[in-house]
Amino acid sequence: MFREEEIRNAVWNIGGEKAPGPDGLTFAFLRKYWDIVGTDFYRAIKEFESYPNRIAVSNSSFIALIPKAKDPLCLDDFRPIHLLGCVTKAISKMLAERLKSVIGDVISPVQSAFVKGRQILDGPLIVNEILSWAKRLKKRCYIFKVDFAKAFDNVNWEFLWEVMGQMNFGQRWISWLKGLICTAQVSILVNGSPTKQFKVEKGINWNKSTINGIGVTMAETERLAGIIGCKAGTIPFRYLGLPIGADMRKKDSWKPLIEKFEQKLSMWKMKLLSIGGRLCLCKAVLGAVGVFLFSMYRAPKGILKILEKLRRNFFWGSSDRRPKIAWVAWDLVLNSKDKGGLGIGSLRAMNIALLSKWWWRFKTEKNALWRKVIIALHGAYAKLGGARNALSSKGTWGAIAAINKDLEDLNIPLQNLFQRQLGDGSDVSFWNESWCCQETFADRWPRLVALEANPNCSVADRCERSSNGVIFHGQWRREIRDGREALEVRELEDACKNVQLGSGDSKWSWALCRSGYFNVSSLRKAVDEGTLRGFNHVTSWNKNIPSKVRIFSWKTRLDRLPTLDNLLKRDLFVWMDANNQPSEERSRREVIGNAYLWGLWIDRNNSIFNNKEFNSIRTANSILSLMSLWLRSRVGCRSLSSWLDRSGFFPLSGTTVGSHSCKKIERTSVANPGSAGSG
Repeated sequence: MFREEEIRNAVWNIGGEKAPGPDGLTFAFLRKYWDIVGTDFYRAIKEFESYPNRIAVSNSSFIALIPKAKDPLCLDDFRPIHLLGCVTKAISKMLAERLKSVIGDVISPVQSAFVKGRQILDGPLIVNEILSWAKRLKKRCYIFKVDFAKAFDNVNWEFLWEVMGQMNFGQRWISWLKGLICTAQVSILVNGSPTKQFKVEKGINWNKSTINGIGVTMAETERLAGIIGCKAGTIPFRYLGLPIGADMRKKDSWKPLIEKFEQKLSMWKMKLLSIGGRLCLCKAVLGAVGVFLFSMYRAPKGILKILEKLRRNFFWGSSDRRPKIAWVAWDLVLNSKDKGGLGIGSLRAMNIALLSKWWWRFKTEKNALWRKVIIALHGAYAKLGGARNALSSKGTWGAIAAINKDLEDLNIPLQNLFQRQLGDGSDVSFWNESWCCQETFADRWPRLVALEANPNCSVADRCERSSNGVIFHGQWRREIRDGREALEVRELEDACKNVQLGSGDSKWSWALCRSGYFNVSSLRKAVDEGTLRGFNHVTSWNKNIPSKVRIFSWKTRLDRLPTLDNLLKRDLFVWMDANNQPSEERSRREVIGNAYLWGLWIDRNNSIFNNKEFNSIRTANSILSLMSLWLRSRVGCRSLSSWLDRSGFFPLSGTTVGSHSCKKIERTSVANPGSAGSG
């Protein structure tokens, strides 16, 4: 039965502003006027509880077609969005909440996504590793990729009811699901208007289903595909949005990600957004686009360099055609605010941290299917932490297992960041895991491993708790000889004495977080601090101030504003030193430029120190008088007309300068008096 509290919680836990269905109501509206509509809503839910088939009246829905491509040509180019009514949504929410407690037990472990405790990346990792194993051992096999036309309504419903009955689901529960699914009718929104209602159908989308052969010819694959009725695919292919079987060390394998970055950080967005908006988008692109791929594959340095260049140019408003000054080193921009940066974070650190998460999951998810597959293919310890005798691999897991080398180059020992609290020792390998010191006993005493009767023994098999600590009980293939062997055994016994054994299974904790649970951001921050250049001051970041103003203040503190001194340091006044120009052209530029500078300098000083009112017209006339005087007396020019272009302006380095430019310079100089203004 549905309790009133359960119904109310469902209404309050659903997004309030989501697009409404045929009833036109949002949950924000229901919550606001719950005192008025709550009773009727309870009554509708209770009626469904007793008579599930009567929900047909309120079980209508709309399907809105959202384009997936720029120029959609067929239905496959649209993504259907289902818009349900409030009553149907609330009932579905309550049933889903009840199902959460048992869904992990009734759904097969091969279903890696959409189940609590499982991750969507598990499936692609398993497929990648099986494919690498088959190629390495030259196996002949097929990978059948099945695509359903829709998510839930393409299973044979009678089969579904039968299976649920065999799983001991009650008849009332099954009747509720029948009421929701079998009475559903939909209308497609075309230009905002719904079409005639129709019932949904079931079936497999054979147009997208493929069969991919490994170690077999394309002709054999096509023949089998013709029998099944699907397409013959090739390797590499995409599965759940990730490339499978591709060589991720090559640049071509990363082209889709580069294109997505270019689309997200497009030119028109750069022109419309302020530098604060561009900062926000740079962070969003990292979170929305790169994370999924970075969680599975190690990105080559060349790819990271390309992606960082795209982000850097977008942040500074630069492009290949119109380059602009990057006033602050990109490393400092990426660094955390604690180190004087803007806290964007580097892509390399994100990639390393996401791949390191697999180490944590391997240690903590003992019963996960993907872990069992990795152990079956690569040995009991999957090459993590320098385990011996593991199968070599250049595939996906090989790159994950080797990620600790990147961290060791930064003086970050990944293995030491995983801290183990020993239980009774039954789940820990005595020789092949670093449970007592930083290295494994197998690496420290290889001679003793060769003498061990059971190299795969656990800590519980060799260690016994006593009042004086832990006592080591060795089992050897032969007696230990005096000399070096006896000395190593004594060293081993001394190493075991200080260990404290508990009860139950071992527990892991993450050293960089107080909670003890692995956190990607903590490791990413540690990597950035070891690689990026920073300062010893903290970036002030007041959220009550607009982002562009905060960035302006940050640049001011770093002395990275486009002031005259900073421009001169970067040799931007090249028109004053145009040595590649003819002597007459160079002389003209110098006369015009110096006349401007001298005229502004005199008038600014008179305004600041002699309290004379600054007048743009007077300044412009003064500059023109200086030009005329210098040209007549020094260059021998009798008229300024020969120095003007057709519009009556003085050309300077591709730009025109006249009296209106003098006004602009005058306003700039008053607002930024520079050295003279400061006395």
